Formats: sequence, structure tokens, C-alpha cells
Amino acid sequence: MKKNTFKILLGSLLFVGITSCESDDSSIVEGMPDAVVNTDGANAPARGFNESWFGHEEALNRQYYETNVAVYYDDYVDREIEWPFLFTQNVWDNAISAYNNIGNNILYAVFHTGVTDRAEFLTDFESDVNGGVIDIPLNDAEMEEEKTTLIISQIGKLVEYSAKGVEGSPAEDLWMDEFNKIFVYDTYLNLDMEAEATTVRDRYAATQLNGVYWFRDWFLPLYETYGGTSFLNNFYNITSQNYPKDGDSYARTMNLGELVHFMSGAAGEDLQPIAESAFNWTEDVENELLQARVSFPDLAYPFEAVSQLRDVTVGASITVSKENGSGAGANEGSPKLIDNDINSKYLTGNVQNIIGESDFWLQQQLTAPEPVNKYTLTSGNDAPSRDPNAWQLLGSNDGTNWTVLDEKSNVTFSDRNQTREFDFDNDISYLYYRLNITGYNGDYNFQLSEWRLLVLETLTAPEPVDYTVNATITVNNENTSNPDETSASLIDGDTNSKYLAFDFESGLWMQQELPEAKIVVRYTLTSGNDAPSRDPASWTISGSNDGENWDELDSRTDQSFESRNKTKEFNFSNDTAYTYYKLTVLDIYGDSSIFQMSEWRLIGLE
Repeated sequence: MKKNTFKILLGSLLFVGITSCESDDSSIVEGMPDAVVNTDGANAPARGFNESWFGHEEALNRQYYETNVAVYYDDYVDREIEWPFLFTQNVWDNAISAYNNIGNNILYAVFHTGVTDRAEFLTDFESDVNGGVIDIPLNDAEMEEEKTTLIISQIGKLVEYSAKGVEGSPAEDLWMDEFNKIFVYDTYLNLDMEAEATTVRDRYAATQLNGVYWFRDWFLPLYETYGGTSFLNNFYNITSQNYPKDGDSYARTMNLGELVHFMSGAAGEDLQPIAESAFNWTEDVENELLQARVSFPDLAYPFEAVSQLRDVTVGASITVSKENGSGAGANEGSPKLIDNDINSKYLTGNVQNIIGESDFWLQQQLTAPEPVNKYTLTSGNDAPSRDPNAWQLLGSNDGTNWTVLDEKSNVTFSDRNQTREFDFDNDISYLYYRLNITGYNGDYNFQLSEWRLLVLETLTAPEPVDYTVNATITVNNENTSNPDETSASLIDGDTNSKYLAFDFESGLWMQQELPEAKIVVRYTLTSGNDAPSRDPASWTISGSNDGENWDELDSRTDQSFESRNKTKEFNFSNDTAYTYYKLTVLDIYGDSSIFQMSEWRLIGLE
């Protein structure tokens, strides 16, 4: 399998194993005055070491060192090239100033010639040198935009993957390298390199990812409108404080709705209108945003709390103090009040002497107590003189003792079959609700088409439920050589055990059967304790209710696990309950013929 990014590759590799050179000879370090070389403090980085990664098997010598930056050259880089020293220092200082916490704020910058044309990076979380690492090809002496952009972009990766002391980039699956572009542009501006800033701005504005012009239509407008560098920093602040974490790593990746929500928090303004223009805005994305507002309600920008309106009249029974003259079962009897049809109505006569003089009421008994805080009344089809114009709404739990919840007077219905809504504050659940009619428009008869009781409630984040607790596991390639590494370890709730399968071929599958069909919207995978080359890299998740016919629910490619026994969480959209869920592994991380994984958990929200 082709490994596309440095971040993926370095899950299993150690930067350098830093083997310090024995010699303390200042001649090891060329291009710097002896005064600098010979005043190394006690914690100064090694003057030389042996690098071992990505086929780099070579000695490196330190060429530059300040408090938080050390620059190393391999044996083939011209020692007269000194511009990377201060440039790298300035970029790093700018990044620290902007983002405050990037790992431990120490940078090791390695420059090489001829080994590879690829640039690499390694965060403080992954390296053995107590700092972030960038590895840059430097094949000629000139300080050109292409080279400076490469340095900035690799430092940008360190920011993205370790800002605020949290490992990982929850948005990487969405924006790939797109954040890096705005980071490069911002850095050039902060370093007063206007020509370079203009060059990269124009170049990036013409690029797209999956049909989306991320830089042109998303990042640049937000950057220019909401504070530039501070906006980008705010995003990482808010994300690190609010997004789910597993230890010091982000627990899962963001969906697009969550990204818009968190960036809105960084901007202090609802960015949905811009997002609708920049992205392929679908109903699914809209729902993702609404769910994000439910799950993360404390982000500091103005948005309406996500709420739902429940009609609790459904299933209720109706009682009135004065029934239709032909009885409740008549064409205009009291049940018409709650039949959810505005074209039917309740009508009763001879009310002119009881409204306002004695009780005339309509009463609902609900199927269970509810905290009603909204109701609607719908006028009849004719005769406005029969409309109510004043009333009290009362609540009770015994049908005897009543509490006044709302009171209205001088109400008019401007049209026939007109529905009007009335809101009031209430957080107490009542079983009975009564409408005392205290005034009407004066006809001999009284009529009303509908009376609905409603609960407007703010949604809260549902609790995640681990359905795997009661599942059974089946695989198509069982481990028969080691009873401690069978498929049962996939669902035992112990990340220190694992399932290991030999003779891996594309199409290895594992299947969970639940006791009953459940809606799964999230799953976790945990890497094994060793050998990253055995990790899953590409897979699909499918659901079935008969074990034969499957619906694909999620697909992932080119995934990586940054460390051993690392749990990563994946979300997908699903509103169907399935009894069977299948994970089909299409590719593994390395070239090994062995597959392993510690845990696979299915999660729903209830």
C-alpha cells in the first residue's frame, strides 16, 4: 500500500534514535562562531547524531542552535548555506507566538541533500528528542519561495497535529492539507514577506479538494473577516477545550457540521451562511451541524439552542363542562377538539349565561405528565361571534387542585380555521390541563376547531451506548494457533488483548451480532500492542438484518494509528437499526501478511 503522508508513516518509526556523536570537537559544527558552539548549556541538543528513518541512514551535524530551535545538516549540504537558520527560527517563533503551545515548543530542523525530495514531520508526541521534527530537502543555495514555503508548511503540520498540547488533527479527514495553506499565507504576512504571501495566495486560490475551494471560499474569507491569526488560534483553543479526547489525543475525527460549529465558535459568529456557499451543503450536513450544537452547546457564538416541539395531545382524552347537545359522539362533539383536523369542530350552545359567570371549561388528560409550555387554538369555520377571546390555562396532577399557568384576554382570530400559538413558562409536568373560557364574542353558541398541547424542549446530547457489550463475534479467518489472540479479544473490553490473523488477504471480515437490532452511528478501533504494519488501513462497515444482505454504512482509506493500543473513533450517518454489523478490512498499514487489532466497539446514541 502506498503511504501518502509522513504522519501516517511515522506511527512506527523513531526519529533518529538520536545517537550522539562521541566527539565534542567544535569543528563538527561548521558555519557558526566558536563562541556560540562552545557556550552550549547543559540542555543543549546534541551537536551531532545519526539519523535513521525513511531510508535516511546518515550522520547529521548541528549547524545552528538557539533556545528552542536546532538546525542540522547532513554531510552533503553546503555549509555556506546559512539562510535556513534565522528563517526557520523566525517561522518557529511566529508559530509559538501565535499558538502558544506546540508540543513542548522545541523544534529540530533537519536539512538534507540527495536522500529524498520529500519533506517530513514528526510531532513531539512521536519523536524521541523531546521536540517536534521537520526534515527538509535542500538541494541548492538560493533562498526561494518554494523552499521557504516548504519549511513553513512542515511547521504548519506540527501546529495542526500538536497545537495546545493535544495530539492529532480531528479535521484532517475533511481538509487534508487545506489548513496548511492558510497557515503558510498567514506566516508570510506575519513575517512581512508580502511578495511571497501574494504568490501563495494566488496559487492556493485556484486549488480545490473534492470540488471545494477550501482556501478561496472558506479559509481566506474567514481569516480576513474574523481576526487573521487570532481566528486560527481560537479554533485550536476551542477545539482543545471542547472536542472529545482520549488522554492527550483527540478521540475521533470531525464531520463537516462539527467543523462549521467549532469554526463559528472561533469566529464568534454563525458561519453557516458562508459554509452553505463554500461546501456541498446537504440535509445530512445540516443535521450534523444541529447535532453539533446539541453536543457542544457552550461555544461562544450566537445560535439558537436546538429544540424540538412535541405534540402531547396525541393520545389524550377530552372532557368538557358542557357537551354538544347531541353528545360527545355527535358530528360536532368535544372529541373534535383533539382530532388534529382543523376542518372539524366542537360546538355547544346556550353558553351566554355561563361564560364569565360560572365554570365553562375544556380539559385534557394526557397519557403521562408533561411540562407543557405551548399550546394552539384554532378558530371554527364560520361565525366569528362564537370564538373565545379570553381564557385561563391551568395544570393539575389530581384533577382537583389547579395551578394557573397562562391567562389571555382580548384575543382575536382574524380568519376562519386560523391557528394561533401561545407560549408560557413552565417546567412542571402535569397530567391534566384545563382551559377555562372566561370570554367569547357573544353569540348564543361557542365553537373551537382544535386545541393542542405542546412541549417545546431544548435537545441535549444523547448518551453513547456501547452495544458491543452484549454482542457475539464471528470472523472469516480465526486464529487457531494462540487461544489468547482469537477474535474474542476484539470485543472483550480489554485494549491490552488482541485478535491476530495470519495470511491476511483483502476481504478479511469480522462480524458482530447484537441481541436485537440497534442503530449504530459510531464505532471505535484500537490498534494492537506492537507492529504497526499489522494495523488496518482501509475498511468498510456494513449493516444487515439477515446476515446475507448488507448495506454499506461507512468506508475509510489510508488510515493510521499514531501509537500502540491507540483507540480512534469514527462517526457515520445511520438511521436504520441492524442486528448484524460487519467490518471488512481491505488493506493493512504495511507490507505484513499478518493482521491485528485490539478492540472493535459499536456505539449508538440513546
